[in-house]
Amino acid sequence: MKFCWKSKQKDSTESFSYWKTIMQSLEEPANVYDTLIPVHVLMKSVGLSPCILVVENGKLRYRSSTLGSIYSVLAILLFVGYYIYAVEERETNDETNKVVRSIDMYHLYGSMIVMACCIILNSVHQKTLIEAIDRLNDADVIMAGYTKKIDWKTSRNNMTVYLLVIMAMLAAGEFMNCTMFLRQVATLNTYCLLMCYIPMLINGFVEAQFVCHILLLKQRFAVLNSELRRLITKQRPLPSFKIIKVGPPIVEEEPKTLVPSKLIHNARQLHCQLCEIGVLLNRYYSKQILLDIGDVFIGFTTLAYYCFDGCMKLYMKDDESNLYNTVTTGVWTLVKLSRLLVLTLSCSIVKNEAKSSGDIIYKIENKYQPELSPEVYAFGKQIIHWNFKFTAFDFFEVDMSLFYSAVSSATTYLMILLQLDIANKQIEKSMENSENHSH
Repeated sequence: MKFCWKSKQKDSTESFSYWKTIMQSLEEPANVYDTLIPVHVLMKSVGLSPCILVVENGKLRYRSSTLGSIYSVLAILLFVGYYIYAVEERETNDETNKVVRSIDMYHLYGSMIVMACCIILNSVHQKTLIEAIDRLNDADVIMAGYTKKIDWKTSRNNMTVYLLVIMAMLAAGEFMNCTMFLRQVATLNTYCLLMCYIPMLINGFVEAQFVCHILLLKQRFAVLNSELRRLITKQRPLPSFKIIKVGPPIVEEEPKTLVPSKLIHNARQLHCQLCEIGVLLNRYYSKQILLDIGDVFIGFTTLAYYCFDGCMKLYMKDDESNLYNTVTTGVWTLVKLSRLLVLTLSCSIVKNEAKSSGDIIYKIENKYQPELSPEVYAFGKQIIHWNFKFTAFDFFEVDMSLFYSAVSSATTYLMILLQLDIANKQIEKSMENSENHSH
């Protein structure tokens, strides 16, 4: 009995110590683990973060968790069961337009399938993310002596605000007009809010989690580049000798920049480590990003189709025209487009920051000195060989060029959908005319 009481007291003490460490880390973040607490809590609540936070030597660390994976899988199974039940309660839709029926089928099942796949993939590859965060923390230890410091609290606040904005934006869109009611054909009833909002929120969180992690990486590249610029601008006078010479006075030269080769070597190793972290993050998120981009692209194209169709009905003063429905469809189109813009812009910013190190090192004045020249050459060659970038499962590169291509492709597909819609309406009209003549 005494042993049991001591065991309970020990568990209570450990639990109190754990939550005390969590609250202290949340209040005054001191490393990357502390910064990511709000992200981890939100992702954990929706099953996207199966790993757990543990306290080791008074500091937080990520560790893989079988129970966390089971929780994620059970959560998605319960939601899929609820979703199927809600779909069975769906009111029948006698829409004859094949394009519209196809879009409705996608809106019913597309986002839910993407959500389930993302949760499962996060559980399967959780060790890759843990390794990336651990190595990011190791890089922070190396950069502790740099002049420019990382503002942990600002990073935490920015990520928290970003996630809250996503939640509020999607909730506002759902409140204005649920995506399954955009055509106002009574697609679903009571269950619509949860069926639409939860998959969209989780898919948005997948993208947000990726953006938060790569922007943390960009922050480290920026600190490294700032240190390289400081090395270039730091002036050290060359040793001088007093020479007595008859004639005009000798004009002393300005002190030249002397950068030790050891500093460039250390910077090159750190840059390589940051690139490896980027590879780990890309390996963890590549499949999810591929699914997410596909979901956003299809959603953007179909919503743009509905918006344009609504505008045409308003212009033609059709009986089925609806101004509110058309405006809210346009809002949803912009929401989808903004998600793709944030994703591609973030990847481009990180890629450009990583490659800008090459431009900086070639501005070193004494780069041709025998001691320094090999290090500068190796650094530049390393950046070229890394060709740092983010890809969607190696199918295509994720940067601003993808955004421009997606918008142009969506415009093309939109024209095709509109042509199919016009042809379908002409067929329906001719069939109605033939029936009227027969009667």
